[in-house]
Amino acid sequence: MSAKIWYLYHSGFAVKTDKHFLIFDYWKDTGGGLKNGAINPDELVDEDVIVFASHVHGDHYNPEILNWRGKIPKLRIILSDDIPPADGAFMVGKRQILTQPDFYWKPSPQPMRAWPFFWILTDLEFTMRAT
Repeated sequence: MSAKIWYLYHSGFAVKTDKHFLIFDYWKDTGGGLKNGAINPDELVDEDVIVFASHVHGDHYNPEILNWRGKIPKLRIILSDDIPPADGAFMVGKRQILTQPDFYWKPSPQPMRAWPFFWILTDLEFTMRAT
């Protein structure tokens, strides 16, 4: 699997793999697209996009991601269960597992800490754990 990684400020990252475009903890929308550390939905219309928000803090979750629905045809949003539920978003809490036909996500069984995160990515499994 190949991957290209962009830093999106603070704890935010975008990762393009062979099959998916993953966005983690997006919060600062500076405009200008990936070259400027921001997400422009127009750049992602041909991607299979999965957005993860680890918790409700404003520097890890930007409600703007909910406005990307309708702009990005293949978009899934995964929110931690301390974020208010949103139509069409998957809610995942501690020790819960989310399985989709093309990926599997399991948070660490340890209590989550905001930073730093390590993401282990394969074509079939994403494991998010704090260190």
